[in-house]
Amino acid sequence: MKISNKNAFLIFILITLLFFAVEFKGLNHIDGGDEHTYFYMGKLITKGILPYKDFFLSRPPLQVYLISVIYKIFGFNLFMLKLVPLLSIIFSAFFIFKIMKKYSNISAIIAVLLFLFSHRVMFEATYFLGVNLTTMFTVIGFYFLMSRKRYLLSGLFFGIAGITGLYSLVPTLVIFVVLLLKKKKKILKFLAGFSIIFFLTNIIFILWHGAAYLHSVYLWHLFKPRIKGIAVNMFVDYFLKNIFLVLAALLFLFVKDKKKMMMVAFISIFYAIFLVLIRSFNFYFVLLAPFLAILGGYSFDNFMKRFRKDITIIISIILFIIFTVYALDIVLYLQNFDFLDFQSKDIIVKRILENSKPGDKIFGDVTFTPLTALLTNRDIAFNIVDTNAQRILSGSLKIDKVLERIKQEKVKFVIVRPTMGIGNHPVVGEFIKRNCEFSLWIQDIYFGNIFIYDCSQ
Repeated sequence: MKISNKNAFLIFILITLLFFAVEFKGLNHIDGGDEHTYFYMGKLITKGILPYKDFFLSRPPLQVYLISVIYKIFGFNLFMLKLVPLLSIIFSAFFIFKIMKKYSNISAIIAVLLFLFSHRVMFEATYFLGVNLTTMFTVIGFYFLMSRKRYLLSGLFFGIAGITGLYSLVPTLVIFVVLLLKKKKKILKFLAGFSIIFFLTNIIFILWHGAAYLHSVYLWHLFKPRIKGIAVNMFVDYFLKNIFLVLAALLFLFVKDKKKMMMVAFISIFYAIFLVLIRSFNFYFVLLAPFLAILGGYSFDNFMKRFRKDITIIISIILFIIFTVYALDIVLYLQNFDFLDFQSKDIIVKRILENSKPGDKIFGDVTFTPLTALLTNRDIAFNIVDTNAQRILSGSLKIDKVLERIKQEKVKFVIVRPTMGIGNHPVVGEFIKRNCEFSLWIQDIYFGNIFIYDCSQ
């Protein structure tokens, strides 16, 4: 079965419009979580408060500086902020389509469907965690490498990906090794493009912020505590929830002509190994999706060519119906659960606004405090935005000293969850008992118990 270039592009447009319509509700979705940590950091930058120097940031700089530009123009406009990760995913799909058209229009359409309607991509499409940006720049870089043979330009985009998310260095390293073994004349162009962006940016920030930058972006990750068994559980969960994407990619084992996609296969394998070895999070898997989708689109198209045309059509129709049901299940979950606003938001905001003045400061759980600060226009004490428990366990955040400052400077509100994050630390609990007054207790359906204490007395 063949599809013309014009029809293939029209199908691509329809798929992306459908995806955008599904995700549209998420553009105004307010939820507790890490993205508001980065939104608040972007706000700090607009005030001249700098990452690494004035507040802790465990990532390369591009994401928060981009957020600061959006914040400077639109303020805390959730729609405009969340539009960036959604458009990043759609642009990624476009360049996946461009890469795969080289092989066939069928494989291009299949790859786009597998990518956009995979579980993890759909779930992260409107969360500004940075991985969507990293994925977009990585895919664009891969397009210029695979389809255009523009090695310098490819290296530039991989460099941009590197200053957005360090996990993009895994596919970059695989590409470097493959070029070293097969195309030594081209490797200097790729390395030059990559170095212009990645190494130059790092040198600038090292000169600007010194050891603080190196510690935050690189060394801190070496001291983060690992949780035994979490990688295995995450991979099992990923396989079960992204089964079409994974199984389509595994069809590569049965493809006769593997040479064209060996680099993609190597990137997928080594990135998966990387996720096992590090303290990974679910959203890291988004960067795996485009490579699995490329493998899946190519492999499925080649595999189905083994059958007669009538059998191919029947199998394709059956699989499409099953895939539609699978995708619809994710869509319904997004619309009816994941896109619901943080239940306790209005209660917390009302309590803060009614019982504090604009100059008062708040501190606490990283899941809620940055969001609360943005919604109430209150400052987070000492610019300590990221209070995740790993910072305390690794020694990056000296919680005793922070609590002493809270006491001395009479920080107004401290927000905690008793069994999660900093609220689970015994020193924090003891401090609250001795120095703070109870202000509010909420039993949130999703996040559990949330306590607010007044520590200004």
